[in-house]
Amino acid sequence: MKKVLNILILAAASLVLMSCSKETELSVSKDSFSVSGDKESIETFDIVSNTEWAITVSEGWIVPTPVGGSGTCLVKVRFMANPDREARKGTLTVATKDGALSKTISVDQTAMTPKFPLIDNNIIAHRGARLEYSLPDNSIAALKKAIELNCYGSECDIIATADGQVVVTHDTKWGGKYIKDETYETLKGLKKLSNGEDLPLFRDYLKTAMSGNGTKLFVDVKSLSDEAGGNEVSIRAGIGAARIVKELHAEEYVRFIVGRAAVYNGVSPEVKGAWPMAYMNQEATHTTFENMGCTWGNFDISAFGLDDTKLAGWQSAGIIVSFYNIDTDEQIAWWLPHRKDVMACTNYPHKLLQTLGLRE
Repeated sequence: MKKVLNILILAAASLVLMSCSKETELSVSKDSFSVSGDKESIETFDIVSNTEWAITVSEGWIVPTPVGGSGTCLVKVRFMANPDREARKGTLTVATKDGALSKTISVDQTAMTPKFPLIDNNIIAHRGARLEYSLPDNSIAALKKAIELNCYGSECDIIATADGQVVVTHDTKWGGKYIKDETYETLKGLKKLSNGEDLPLFRDYLKTAMSGNGTKLFVDVKSLSDEAGGNEVSIRAGIGAARIVKELHAEEYVRFIVGRAAVYNGVSPEVKGAWPMAYMNQEATHTTFENMGCTWGNFDISAFGLDDTKLAGWQSAGIIVSFYNIDTDEQIAWWLPHRKDVMACTNYPHKLLQTLGLRE
């Protein structure tokens, strides 16, 4: 009897050991997603596992919830709308904590269905089409004129107020007061634009662009001095503008431009790749862009020079290039053979359009 008991005890112990040494399991219920780019969408999949796991994504427009856990779980994945006219791909990978097992889900998203004919002149009106029409910088009237001209884009500058509003202006002071220190209502009472407009709110500016014919807003998240608020206020403006874009489902209407790495890194988690962001730094190298995950460089044409070899080097590195401000006859003549691949921000959009035969 004692021998039988010992055998039973050994058998039970073996079962416990076998249970403890059970192999790690990990499986997912999907191996791919095909989603529309026209609007944000939500999909789900199941994870079945007996251990801890974590999720990583290849693109910022793929947003899983949760991003980590243990055991079996239902995961919700948000796919942001595609702002471009080209389809895009990404991946979502689930891996065990020890890295021993992983499962990758491929994602294919269609291009957005354009609401307007493609504007492909690559001309961006600097602070709106203002100089040629005697309109105030960054005014809604200047934006409307850029839209009327059928410019590819209209550039504007943003800054944040003390009460968290995002306003469109190149100035850091308004009516003698730093914008960062005053509420929007106070600023409105201090001064108006020369055409009688109030200091424009970014929300209203964006709505104006959305009511146009496809002209995009190139939003310059201003680099600020310490006195004007520094990187903190710049980041606040960029994040605030990004949230307005998403609230209005205006991803296809905007492009962001940022001049400091700290601001770029502060704003990009809010954008999450839902629309393009440019880095504007003459001293940056290809490696700088690669480390930032940035594929678009915005450069001062006067500092860059009319240099075909240098331009080809950036393009060979996979960096989209735009220049500001292409204004002189010499600069325009240099840009013309590159215009299909290089965006030109200019103070004279009508002049460039005339050069292309698109305006009288």
